[in-house]
Formats: sequence, C-alpha cells, structure tokens
Amino acid sequence: MSNTASDSTESANVVTPRLVLLTDPMCSWCWGLWPEWLELQDKLQDRVTFDLLLCGIQVGRPFVSPSDDERFRIGEIWAEVAKVTGQRLRHRLPEDPAFFYHSEIACRAIVAVGNITGQVPFAFLEQLHQAFYIEGINLTSPDALALQAEMHGVDRTQFLDQLRSDEVKAKTRWHMAEAHEHTGGLMPAVLGARGN
Repeated sequence: MSNTASDSTESANVVTPRLVLLTDPMCSWCWGLWPEWLELQDKLQDRVTFDLLLCGIQVGRPFVSPSDDERFRIGEIWAEVAKVTGQRLRHRLPEDPAFFYHSEIACRAIVAVGNITGQVPFAFLEQLHQAFYIEGINLTSPDALALQAEMHGVDRTQFLDQLRSDEVKAKTRWHMAEAHEHTGGLMPAVLGARGN
C-alpha cells in the first residue's frame, strides 16, 4: 500500500521555524550587532523564515530636540558600541536643528516600505541604519525618509502617502506593543517562533 497520502499530509503539517528580530532604526546596539544578524540569516536561510518587530525609542515623549547633556550621553553610548562591536559610527547625533531623538517616524517608514514592497524590509532597515549612524541623516524628517525610500526604489509619493496613513500608524503601534510585550522594549533581541 502506498504511503503517498500520509506523506503528503505530513508535509502539509510541517511548519517552518521563524526568527523575529526586535530592533529599531535608531538603536545603536542594533546597528552594532547588525553583522551578526546578517551572518545568522546567511547560515539559516534555508531552514527558517525571518521577520522583524520595531521596538520604538523615546516613543511617548515630546518631539523636542535633545539637550547638550543628552547628546553627550548618547555620544558616549555610541562610542561604547563602536568599541565593543567594531561597527562604524559617527559618534554624534545629526546636527539638523529639526532633529528630535524619537524613532516613531523612522519606524513608520520601515512599515510603509514593507507594505509597498510586500517584503520584510530588512534591506531598508539596514539603509536607514547606515544613513543615521554613518551619514548623520535626520531620520525624523519625512523628506529625508522619502529620499531614502526613493534610493531604495520606492515611489516618493506612494511612500509619503503610506507614511502618513492611519493604517501604517496603527501597524507601527502594533509592532511596538508586541515588542514591549515580549521583551519590555529591550533590543536587539531575537525571538524564536514555531512558524508563520
């Protein structure tokens, strides 16, 4: 008697494991440990699927420019990240006077690109990391984010429409709520799941 039917049933019940990265485009340790995440993806790409949750930094605080003391403290953290991980960082926040240390808009940008492309936006996350930590780009500026999206091959108008949409705002809040439920906002972190 053939086992084809039972074999097919077993194959249909196989669930691909999933790894979820808890991260943020304005988290220096997330950028510092990014090469390790890429190595993990490379090693396990044939065995697991990958996803991300955006955690949010300073979300809930007013949109205000960081004080000199905050800039100094953050610069010290970035120097420590560079020392420990070897990743390249500028060691200072963007000089743009319109900059505020608050990652909600940058996280919305990642969600928007994911919506538009239909893919988990790891490449765009890496691009924003580089823009912020190496080039000193203000990731709280919708225009700067739109330019990054264009460089990523996404239509500017479509991106800005998504960035401002209630859908993307709600989805971003969901990301942050899920991340905080799992780790209390600690990042970077990797969660394992049984499947999609």
